[in-house]
Amino acid sequence: MILAADSLTPWRRSAPSAWTCLELTLVSNEMLRQWSGYSLKGLLALTTHGFFSITDKLGNRFVLRVSKDLSQRQVKCEATVLEGLSCRGILVPTPVRNDFGNLLGEVRISGISYTGLLMTYLEGARFNHAVHWVPQVQRAIGSIIGQIQAELDKFRHLTPSNWLDRDLIINASNLLFFNDEPILNLLSELVQKATCIVDDQGVLIHGDAHPWNFRFRRDQLGVFDFDNCYIFVGLHDLAVPLQISLDTSFLNGNPKELILSWLDGYSTWRPVPDFYREILEILVGLLRIFRYLSLCRRKRIGFKIKGLSVARNIALKGASLRT
Repeated sequence: MILAADSLTPWRRSAPSAWTCLELTLVSNEMLRQWSGYSLKGLLALTTHGFFSITDKLGNRFVLRVSKDLSQRQVKCEATVLEGLSCRGILVPTPVRNDFGNLLGEVRISGISYTGLLMTYLEGARFNHAVHWVPQVQRAIGSIIGQIQAELDKFRHLTPSNWLDRDLIINASNLLFFNDEPILNLLSELVQKATCIVDDQGVLIHGDAHPWNFRFRRDQLGVFDFDNCYIFVGLHDLAVPLQISLDTSFLNGNPKELILSWLDGYSTWRPVPDFYREILEILVGLLRIFRYLSLCRRKRIGFKIKGLSVARNIALKGASLRT
């Protein structure tokens, strides 16, 4: 589907001919369903945002993020962070400012207006399972996350809330109708512990630093998907891949080696907390519960969900780093 530049008001209406039209490769609901399993409406209902791959007439690739108005502040935070990191030589998607010099613009899709952020596409090789567990790779990931967190501290005034607030708000509709006392008790316990840690060690984190959000380009490691930038504990960016490796079959390897290699790289930029294992246990426990609540939310709004009982059993493991 070709979307005329006027439909991307105010983007690039007076720009060179290469920008007179943008090809959205994932615009129609049918194509979007094939890509993500959801229609645009369904995708935005779940996540408040969606992504589209765009190619201009010269073959340059971009990513367009469309978001609901309620998440505009978060998108602005992401755009400012990406621009700042890019200026400092860190390999991230670079926001494309519109004709008025703004980072954000209006996107109209099927007559509905969304907040839009246009970014360059981050080229590079993806991780595979074998590469992910190489200690040198983990050290490189820990190092780039440490560097990013050190830079993100300069932007922490932009973030709307902390990560814990965000996930509790997202799952509030579940908690209102939730009668699962063991899960609620465990959540309350972990939230109380995590709140104390945030007060002491909160930084602006990437927020979703799993292996598939990294790219290799030549000898440089790139990172993308910064839509979860929030104030929280720096080690959360280690807890995300750790929880995946513990609870799924996607990343098979030695969690202890993952932790030590990652921290070795991270420590070149930021200090490692003395009680890092206890902190990781709390974070992994929270991630397990929030994943279960997210599945419950999807089921409540009508999506078919598999593995709900398995997710609940994993959530009840709580703060355990054992598989």
